[in-house]
Amino acid sequence: MNRGPGGTRTPVTSGRPSAAAVLLVTSAAAFLSSLDLFIVNIAFPAIRADFPGSDLGQLSWVLNGYTVVFAAFLALAGRLADRFGHRRLFLWGLGVFTAASALCALARPCGRSSPPEPSRHSAPPW
Repeated sequence: MNRGPGGTRTPVTSGRPSAAAVLLVTSAAAFLSSLDLFIVNIAFPAIRADFPGSDLGQLSWVLNGYTVVFAAFLALAGRLADRFGHRRLFLWGLGVFTAASALCALARPCGRSSPPEPSRHSAPPW
């Protein structure tokens, strides 16, 4: 303990987060990353319905392309984090991810001026 103004005792803090906080934040980030890729897989039937003339092999490039781009940016993000700081880049990445997710949620389908009607199918079309 250090003596603060007026002789009061103040606890000494190192300015570093606790191990539990770091574990919680990194676990949440790993979950968001997995959830994002999972959502792309869940959206696959809807993508397939939007491209009726395409076969499964052609449509699988949507998933492959997404995964390859994700992996490429992951390596770049690691290098940038080493250069500019892990915390700063993590917060920037989280902000960009949140903003992009919000924009995707608000986006209208191509060629339509109104949101699509709900599907009459309760089960996936495969």
